[in-house]
Amino acid sequence: MAGFTKFDDFLKKELDTTADTVYNTFVSKGIPVIVGEYELLGWDATPFKTPFGEVVPEHGEMLKYIEYFTHKVQEKHLTTMLWDNGGRFDRRTLQWDDPELYNLIMASLKSRSSTAESDLIFIRKGAQDQDAVMPLSLNDNVLTSIKVGDYELVEGTDYVLNGEDLTVKASYLAKLTESAELGEVALIKARFNKGADWTFHVMYNDTPVLQNVVGTTDSFAIPTAFNGDRLATMEAVYAAGGNAGPHNWTSFKEYARTYKPSYANNEISLTQGFFNEVNDGTVILKFHFWSGAIIEYTITKNGTSITGSAL
Repeated sequence: MAGFTKFDDFLKKELDTTADTVYNTFVSKGIPVIVGEYELLGWDATPFKTPFGEVVPEHGEMLKYIEYFTHKVQEKHLTTMLWDNGGRFDRRTLQWDDPELYNLIMASLKSRSSTAESDLIFIRKGAQDQDAVMPLSLNDNVLTSIKVGDYELVEGTDYVLNGEDLTVKASYLAKLTESAELGEVALIKARFNKGADWTFHVMYNDTPVLQNVVGTTDSFAIPTAFNGDRLATMEAVYAAGGNAGPHNWTSFKEYARTYKPSYANNEISLTQGFFNEVNDGTVILKFHFWSGAIIEYTITKNGTSITGSAL
């Protein structure tokens, strides 16, 4: 399965088509099928023990994919084996570093779990207080409670569920960000009558700021004030036209293989593997953040020298 930023209807259709084809070709004729490996591109690029925002693919999008995949293969009577090189399951201690993944897989073997459009709720610094509306996919389940730590949110006061639209009230979100530093301020855990829980990460954010820098093809990192945001993906195109970097059939570059954020070090590094396939000249980068912010940045390559400029 190719890597993705958002798990959307296109990818659902791809899964449906593949599972239906395998079922019709083999299972419907009495031939059992084992899917020997399933996971996601980039799954092993970052260990799950790294800072949470640096995990790839983005955790909520990965969970949505795994939930739907598990449902589909169960429906088509396919047996599956999860591929993992130790990034999420510690083979020495036999413990899961990603218990949410394990819980969702096990719950989804029995019934569907509920998911949300995202596991990220952004509250922008200085913006007028607004409700956070998050569409759910209940999958025939019932929302039973929402908690932050030991506090159970009050329906009608702290949140409202209208059909499958969950609204967390601005008045409650304001309490979470009162005197808060930029970054993750709370975990909101939604529980249902069946299936796994769903966790929302509440992010207090402002616009990311990138700075000018000079470096080389084997050591180049853009000083970045993430300001509570998280990097989703990067595009790279030549100023003169055409896609830059590896896999030049697309402007979107592969997370962790060509670029990687470090929230602890306040930087976005570009890899030597990226520069190995970049021609001399000016490249326009577009950094897409999960809040919706898009920041443009230019790099100029001259041999092994790289100059980065914020726009």
